[in-house]
Amino acid sequence: MKIRLPHIIAYSLCAIVLHSCTEDYFDFDKLKVEPINPELALPLINSSLSPADIFTAEEDIEVLKTDQDGLITIFYNSDAFSIDTKSIFELKNQEYSDKVTLNNVEVIALPIQGTITKSYNTSYPFENGNNTRLDSMIVKSGLLKCNLVSSFQHGGNVKITFPTFKANGVPFSFNLPINYNGNIPVYSNSSISLENFKIETSQGSSNQIPVNYELTLNYSGQPISSSDSIGITIQTENLEFDSFYGYAGQQSISFPEDTLLLNLFKNAIGGTFNLAEPKLFIQTINEFGVPLELSFSKFDATTTNSGVIPMQLAQNPISINAPSTPGDSATTTIILDKNNSNIPAVISALPKNFIYDFSVLTNPNGDVQQNFVQYSNEAKAKIDLELPLVGSVNRYALVDTLDFNFDDAGDLVKSAIFRTNITNSFPVDANLQIYFTTQDHVILDSLFDGSKQVIQSSTVDFLGKTISPNNLTIDTKVDEFTLKNIFNSEKIIIKADMSTSNAGQTIVRFYDYYRLDVKLGLKAKFNIEID
Repeated sequence: MKIRLPHIIAYSLCAIVLHSCTEDYFDFDKLKVEPINPELALPLINSSLSPADIFTAEEDIEVLKTDQDGLITIFYNSDAFSIDTKSIFELKNQEYSDKVTLNNVEVIALPIQGTITKSYNTSYPFENGNNTRLDSMIVKSGLLKCNLVSSFQHGGNVKITFPTFKANGVPFSFNLPINYNGNIPVYSNSSISLENFKIETSQGSSNQIPVNYELTLNYSGQPISSSDSIGITIQTENLEFDSFYGYAGQQSISFPEDTLLLNLFKNAIGGTFNLAEPKLFIQTINEFGVPLELSFSKFDATTTNSGVIPMQLAQNPISINAPSTPGDSATTTIILDKNNSNIPAVISALPKNFIYDFSVLTNPNGDVQQNFVQYSNEAKAKIDLELPLVGSVNRYALVDTLDFNFDDAGDLVKSAIFRTNITNSFPVDANLQIYFTTQDHVILDSLFDGSKQVIQSSTVDFLGKTISPNNLTIDTKVDEFTLKNIFNSEKIIIKADMSTSNAGQTIVRFYDYYRLDVKLGLKAKFNIEID
């Protein structure tokens, strides 16, 4: 608010002159000019501090919630982490190589029979690191690539069957032709999409993928030897799953340090605020069928009064529940309150933020239960601070700053009285002082003698709720030295520190309609010389 007295004075003088004009005044020979000493009453500031002004920053007004009676609860929340499927478990490409040969009996039989068929059954381990175990999965996307290299100078075919790779319940098989045209080696390859396939490991051999080869050779009349062979390479590429069952392994997932910023006491410069029921919630929602463990290596509060205060956690590490059925989720909630933590002391010290650093461990107890993971699953955590404004206040100090400018009116003021009207509906006593400062907040003078003016609390009922406000009017006559400082000021700072009764021990309640209204007016007598 800008206050420019020369404009007000000019309007006032015009009113005085116009009111005094008669026809004789147009005879300038009769005009006699006397000094003018008007006395004006001017409003200077009108400040109204609400609970939002006192307890939160302007940008955080939405954190104040009220019940049906207007009782205020302050909420802050922060998303601590979010873990997607690939953070929990990600499939690695598998690669297997094998060789099929003929024994001496089969070498002798081929020229005689003209065609021979040989079966070769084996299995390959599903290797995904971290002691992972695959029981079954539904494939979302990915390819199966097979490459064949034959040194046989004979044509034929290799049929490859994956008994536990099933599409629509049917085991998957395909053929790799051996097209001999007089040159060796003979190459053959195939690439097959595995989308929507169900893949299982063999029941009798844990974490093994069975593969059956069936080699058919047609005699071409060329030589044949037991050293001839067919080399086969099988690879998966870009394999992703819709659902996975097995054991996802044990791994630690680290997160960068994070901060829950509190503007709760941004306007406060000191004092304590002892809340009766502050609570801090750590809540996780886990959609993975994988037990998790949340460990905090750091959870500190940075406070106005006491520097850094480590939080005392009721549990650390925190076991995070897992759902028992795919598609469900499990919620784990840890509540820190006055009974199991130091949260009351932390809030009393006027925290600016909470800083935390943590990690999440999958399967903390090892392979003790079957895991399930779906592609769209996630696990997330949030940290919520809930502060019902029921408690006591002791010398809780706050400030409000207003623009103020007398321009060049100082030389015109002969004397002045400042009138301060105060209405206090807060259930706290307040010590008030009004400072006049430069643009850079350097204090030039203050309005009240002594340290501060005492404002009495509102009248409250047995619950600590205001039933009637307290009103106070203060007239302050200022001397010339103080006037000079006031005229040179550019800002007004209103400072109040508040306490509940009994030396800040009485429990009271704060409602959204409470106000501390401060109105400052100036009654000034001006000395104006007219040349």
